[in-house]
Amino acid sequence: MESTRRNFGLEGDINKMENFINKKDGLKTIVACLPNSMSINEGQELRAELLKKNLIDIELIINDSLLKMKDIDTKTLPEFLQKKISMENAAFDKLKPLNSKLIGLPHVPLNSQEEIIKVLTPLMGDLI
Repeated sequence: MESTRRNFGLEGDINKMENFINKKDGLKTIVACLPNSMSINEGQELRAELLKKNLIDIELIINDSLLKMKDIDTKTLPEFLQKKISMENAAFDKLKPLNSKLIGLPHVPLNSQEEIIKVLTPLMGDLI
């Protein structure tokens, strides 16, 4: 009898979670992609699978972008970083048709997680 009550409690919790996940404005899923083709393809595949599971509020964002860093003079960067920025441009171009309000978060060259959070939080807009 006690195990029946536990199952009912667990079943009730599962129902609450499903209701929360499926209601409008209940759950927002953010898929963060590194700014390269392979990561974006994987992010798009994940988004498609989540949509099949009836999750509706899914955002794809680009994270750790050199292109989105402020005060960076791309002309003074080494050639390999210039190529990386060019590839990032292509990555943003690939995602823009899927997400009109595409957010790109910059690379933040700091060691402290607290400082990184302070820099990124205002840039996240409606995501949080």
